[in-house]
Amino acid sequence: MRLAVLTAICLLPLSAVAEPEKGSLPAQMKGLGVKQCMPAVNSLAKFVTEDLPHGSNVTYDPKLRDKDPVYAVTEINAVDDMKLSFMSFVPLAGNRCATTYLNAIYRPQSCLSVSRQFSDFHYVGELKTKVALLTKGTISTYLMPAGEGCMIFKQEVVPDGNAP
Repeated sequence: MRLAVLTAICLLPLSAVAEPEKGSLPAQMKGLGVKQCMPAVNSLAKFVTEDLPHGSNVTYDPKLRDKDPVYAVTEINAVDDMKLSFMSFVPLAGNRCATTYLNAIYRPQSCLSVSRQFSDFHYVGELKTKVALLTKGTISTYLMPAGEGCMIFKQEVVPDGNAP
């Protein structure tokens, strides 16, 4: 426990967390000085938020914000739905940007019922005993029981930040 607390204290000066904003993720990232990954930020933010109301929080190294990974957590609200999206943007050589996202969505139905929505995915199996893994191309979807319902975690690696 002491080691974990000490490690956390030592890492604090190495990163910064921007105040959550209710506006556009691309505007927030641009305001923080992100340049190289801006095309990926614009593309992925539009894909993930679907132009719905959202608020984001960004974690980054303030000294290396255009050289090190930048992470965003975004809450997206639809009329009858809400999802939490975790996005990462990593500058690469050749002015490229490695990008991933993970969407977390709760459904009140059982995971068995929810799995029917993924009929075009391949059922790989369970990670251990409760979390099912389904795949399709570069998309991994995890279904995890949550009370009476199911948490859906959709993860994808996006080549060069080009939204699917």
